[in-house]
Amino acid sequence: MLHPCSGKENIMGMLWLLFLLLGHCNGFKVVRLNFKVIPSHYEITVTPYIFKGDGGPEWTFDAVVEITMKAKLLDVRSITLHAYKLNITGSTLTCDDDRKRNLIARHPTYQNETQLLTYELLDALEKDVECFLEIEYSGLISNDMLGLYRSTYWEAGKLKRLAVTQFEHSSARRFMPCFDEPEFKANFTLVVRRREYMRSWSNMPLERTDKDPYADFFLDTFHTTPQISPYHLAFMVSEYTNRTGEDSIGMITRPEMQGYTDYGIKVAVNAIKYFSEYFDFPYSKFMPKLDLVALPDFSKGAMENPGLITFREALSLYVPNKASLAQKAKIARVISHELAHNWFGNLVTCMFWSHLWLNEGFATYFEHSPIPGVEETSHLSAQFTINAVHRALLADSTNTTFPLVNKKIETQNHIERMFGPISYAKGASVIRMLAHHIGEENMKSALRMYIKDRQFKTASDVDLLRMLRKVAVREDNIDGVFYSFVVEPGYPVVTVRMNETRDSVTLTQKRYFSHAVSSSCKDHPRACFWVIPITYVSKNQYSFNDTTTRVVMHDIEVTFNVTPVPNTWIIFNVQHIGYYRVNYDFESWNRIIDGLKAPDHDGIHELNRAQIIDDLMNLARSDHIPYCTAFNMLEYLKTETSYIPWKMAMKNFQFIIYRTPAYDTKALRKYVLELIENIYKKLQLMPDPSDNQLISSHRSLILKMACKFGLHDCLVKAREQFNKFKKDDTYDIPVDIRQVVFCVGVREGGKDAFNFLWKRYKLENVETEQITILSALACTNTDATVRDFLDKIFSSDVRENMKLKTFTMLATQNPANYIRLWDY
Repeated sequence: MLHPCSGKENIMGMLWLLFLLLGHCNGFKVVRLNFKVIPSHYEITVTPYIFKGDGGPEWTFDAVVEITMKAKLLDVRSITLHAYKLNITGSTLTCDDDRKRNLIARHPTYQNETQLLTYELLDALEKDVECFLEIEYSGLISNDMLGLYRSTYWEAGKLKRLAVTQFEHSSARRFMPCFDEPEFKANFTLVVRRREYMRSWSNMPLERTDKDPYADFFLDTFHTTPQISPYHLAFMVSEYTNRTGEDSIGMITRPEMQGYTDYGIKVAVNAIKYFSEYFDFPYSKFMPKLDLVALPDFSKGAMENPGLITFREALSLYVPNKASLAQKAKIARVISHELAHNWFGNLVTCMFWSHLWLNEGFATYFEHSPIPGVEETSHLSAQFTINAVHRALLADSTNTTFPLVNKKIETQNHIERMFGPISYAKGASVIRMLAHHIGEENMKSALRMYIKDRQFKTASDVDLLRMLRKVAVREDNIDGVFYSFVVEPGYPVVTVRMNETRDSVTLTQKRYFSHAVSSSCKDHPRACFWVIPITYVSKNQYSFNDTTTRVVMHDIEVTFNVTPVPNTWIIFNVQHIGYYRVNYDFESWNRIIDGLKAPDHDGIHELNRAQIIDDLMNLARSDHIPYCTAFNMLEYLKTETSYIPWKMAMKNFQFIIYRTPAYDTKALRKYVLELIENIYKKLQLMPDPSDNQLISSHRSLILKMACKFGLHDCLVKAREQFNKFKKDDTYDIPVDIRQVVFCVGVREGGKDAFNFLWKRYKLENVETEQITILSALACTNTDATVRDFLDKIFSSDVRENMKLKTFTMLATQNPANYIRLWDY
């Protein structure tokens, strides 16, 4: 039997650990603020010193903040808030009852391990009396893409500089002393001092610009924000330019990229209209304008700051001859995700990071919405299982996973871990399951009530459940389903057993683990069961387009009657709506396999074909079934023409290959090449102008595997394309196959091809194409070129936000690189 783990996997794990320890370790303790004092308004004036000669040390800033607050309890004798890496130079606290008296007793105390700043007071604060804490301070414009940070770009041969913010999740405190938790919402008024030749942007429109009477600076004052959390405050100072389209929606970019803003603005305009109507809450009731900012250096994919959303360039700017159709669809998906945050995350914010799924789960769910007027989003709902469900199931299958509501947050690392597939992908998958369980129109009604009830406030899972109860019926058992999947970690595998006459079914459930683990579930199975909405379809009963819940599984085992299926299949979890895996008895598996191998796959839906592939391969991986059953089923792929099942198959093949020594994968590679022969001939190498995003993605997927596994025709044609390009760099390799062609060229061309493509990378100024070239360079396979590439990755030639991704690609493109990376 093939084992899912090998020594190579352990080496890769050590490499990941080393990289994380070197660059991303953050063990600061999380101590929650009390609610003795509540802020209502911040007024901040900041001067960023971006260049030498700006009046202060280069890449630093001076600022002053006045925080308006009230004591909510009696006998409040201290004020505690957050700060990090700030130099406090002066502080005063006055209150409305005596504006002349400073109530601060002494210089504040600071706890580095908790990042808490505490002011002891001369007298207790009067309850509900407005007080004003003014703090003068300075700080660094960082180089780690957190807080107020620095970035650079080239324009006409000159190096340009900018300063921009990234405050989520706990970095507002790097810019200003503040109550840096989501629940402490307030209004913010920002004043930015900047040079005449630069511009500043923030969440709100510019109110006025004044000339500084004492220096060669201008002061930009922005309108006061509505109630937002501190991590939502954002601004930028740069030489960027902007373009505003319909409904005060625009894009801010470096000047040479302004010609590529049309698509991003189009997506944003249409998505805002769609979401405003869907949630029955117009965007304009929350914010008066919307700018999308494309940044050269950005640690995240994007950040939903109200009114000033920041993005990586590759995820916001569509450059036609540099981005594939798949990349174009991804841009639409990312923009939709960030815009959905205006309702889930901005207008209504999770009460703390323990409830992050209320922000990110909903944004991930709605990023797959078909936006009217944006053709590229029409296929996104079909890809939800790839982007969310299967990603979540993999991450949630270990004994170290955590629930959607995770109350065990003790360090900043714990918060960072929340920003992963559980909050995003599992959150979205559970929301999708709940929507189909109670009905999508009922879910829409519940969400409208939730937004109306919690607008400009924070929310917890209890607030959402209250609204779901209002639209659900008793039979839905919404409380049971909700708490099973929200409060419990992991998920179940449901095993289906038919009786001899195949007119009755018994379902049993237990928690699924990808590896054999020691678990309390084994000794106490009732502590690990879920209330599961069960859907099913057979050739004789129901339709794949009907996702109505047929049975609510309330116990570890249930039995019920079905329309007899004596000679055909029955499939559970229609369109993979439910967040669980399915196993079957031997006879039922064989009936399903027969159906898949029949003409037109016997009408089995493509999402269920993908689900069956993923369930079978993962059940084999965890020793629920033998691998021979899984590989017998995969034979049907010889007649599969849809992208989504193939995507799931390739992900599972790669999982095996990356964890198996190269000399043991020869038979598997031969097997995969036999499976893809027909679909390779159908798709061919060269794209057709009529291709849509799914066909484009499918071709790229099959070509990567065909060339990687040595299919002769693929290698010959890719080599031919690369040689044409190498001889004439004006030759246009179609963008949808460019990465595959470049990869073959580098893998087979040695040092000469590597150096040729590296020079192209150095000349390239579009991030999308830079990523394509870096991923191809990661195909290099000699000791010398791998070492050379590693040197380049960790030099200034590769931007900080690309280093980890490029390093990972180098490891995964070729298992032989694991040892080389470790030696390096």
